[in-house]
Amino acid sequence: MSTTEDAPRSARVATGVPGLDAILHGGLFERSSTLVFGPSGAGKTILGNQIVFHHVRQGGRAVYITLLTETHGRMLDYLRTLSFFDDKFIPDQLSFIGGYQHLIKEGMANFLHVIHKETHERGATMLVLDGIAVIEALTGSTLEFQKFIQQLSALVAAAGCTLLLLANSQQDRTFVEHGMVDSVMEVSYRFVGVRSIRQLAITKLRGSDFIQGRHTFRITSDGIVVFPRLEAMVSQANLVSGERRTRKQFGIARLDEMLEGGVNTGSTTALLGAPGAGKTLLGVNFLATGGAAGERGLYFGFYESPPRLIAKADAIGLNFSKLMQEGLLDVVWQAPVERFLDELAHQLLDIVRQRRVERVFIDGIDGFLRAAMLPERLPAFFTALCNELRFLGVTTLFSEELELFQEDIDAPIAGMSAMVENLILLRYVEYRAHLHRLISILKMRESGYDSALREFTISRTGIDVAETFHSAEAVLTGRARAASIVSGRSSGRSRRKP
Repeated sequence: MSTTEDAPRSARVATGVPGLDAILHGGLFERSSTLVFGPSGAGKTILGNQIVFHHVRQGGRAVYITLLTETHGRMLDYLRTLSFFDDKFIPDQLSFIGGYQHLIKEGMANFLHVIHKETHERGATMLVLDGIAVIEALTGSTLEFQKFIQQLSALVAAAGCTLLLLANSQQDRTFVEHGMVDSVMEVSYRFVGVRSIRQLAITKLRGSDFIQGRHTFRITSDGIVVFPRLEAMVSQANLVSGERRTRKQFGIARLDEMLEGGVNTGSTTALLGAPGAGKTLLGVNFLATGGAAGERGLYFGFYESPPRLIAKADAIGLNFSKLMQEGLLDVVWQAPVERFLDELAHQLLDIVRQRRVERVFIDGIDGFLRAAMLPERLPAFFTALCNELRFLGVTTLFSEELELFQEDIDAPIAGMSAMVENLILLRYVEYRAHLHRLISILKMRESGYDSALREFTISRTGIDVAETFHSAEAVLTGRARAASIVSGRSSGRSRRKP
C-alpha cells in the first residue's frame, strides 16, 4: 500500500527568494527535506524565515522551531527590520516555537512527539528546524542522529509538510545528514581583499536539474536576493535571424554611410577610445536616434550622473528629457563600487525585459570589470551577456576607455573581438600642436563597411564626421608619415566586404 511519503512529488514550493527559484528551476519539491548549512552569520536564519513568510503569504501554514540558544523573541526582533516580516501571520498561520529548553529537559523521543503534535494541530505545510547541530550534539552518536533525521523526514512528509533543516557548518563536522535529505543548499561568505562576498550553492536536488555552481547573494532590507551566475543560466542561442535584421543608425549621416546604413539589429558594438574622444556622445546619439523612431532605449552608465548626461544631450538637440517623459528612454546610473558582476547584469537584463528595450548603451564597460571579484570569469560572462541581449533582440553599444595616444589596442577583455560584431575606434592624433579626432571601423561582421579613417569634430551641435578620408590623412603625423600616406593612396575610399 502506498503512503503519503511514497507518493510522487511533482509540485514545487516556491521559496519566494529572488533568484533562488530560478536556480532551483521552480522551487523545492512539496514534502521534501532540505538541509541549509553554512557558518554563523551567513544568512541561514534570514533565508529560512524569508521562505516561511512567503509560504504563509501564499496561503500555506508553517511552524518554525528554533533550537538556538537565543530566544525566538529576540530573533523576531531582528527579523522585524526586514520587509518580508509581517506580524499579521503570527500565530494563526505561522507559529514560532522555542525548542531548545524543551529538548534539553524532555529528550529526543519526546521532542519528535512535540513536532508531530505542533505540525498536526496547526495544519502546517512547512516546518523549519533551525539549529539541528544541537540535536547532533545531544545524541552523541552518528547513528542516533541519522535515526532522528530519518524519523523526522518521514513524520513531516506523512503530514504533508515541506521540511527545512538549518545547520551551522564547522570544520570538523561531517554532515552525515547530507545523504538523508532530498536537497542540500550551502550558504557561505568570505573576504576578497577588503570586500566580503556571500555565495549560495545547491549541491543536491533529488529529481530535478538545477543551475550548478556558486551564486552571489546580498542581504538587503527586503531579505536575501540571489544573483544567479549569468553564464550558467542565460540562453545560448542567437535567435535574431538574418532575414529579420534591419539597420540601426547612429543619426550621424556620414558615420551611417561608413556603416552602410548602420549596425545590424541585435548586434553588439564596442566603442574604443581615449578619454574625451567622443564615445559617450556617440552612444547618446545612437539612443536618441532610436527614440526618434519610437524605439525604447537604455543608457546604463557608471560615471556620468543622469542630470549631467541629460543636460548634455539636450544641449545638442538630442531631446533626452522629452524621450524620458515619453517613456522611450531610461537613464540608469550606479556608482562603480561595491557591486557584484551578476547583480549588475541582472539589473540590466531586468530593465531590458520589463521595458522591452531595443537599444542599449553601456557607458563604461570598466564598471563591470571593477565589479568582477574573479577576473577569470570575464570572457565567459561577457559572452553570456552579449548572447542574452542578442536573444532579446537588443542592439547594444558599449564603450571602453583606452589610454591617451595609445598606439596599440589592448582589448579590455580577452577574446572581446570574437564576442562583438562591430568594433569602432575613436582616437586622437597630434598635428602642428593641435589635437584632431579620428574615427575608424575596425570590424563589422556580416556587412560591408568603409574602413577609411575619417576626421570628426565635436561642436555645440554634436558630432560631424568629415566627408572623405583626406583630412584624416592630412593630420596623421603620429609617426610623421602624413605626406607619404596622402601620396600613397590614389582612390578616394577604402571599402571592405564581409
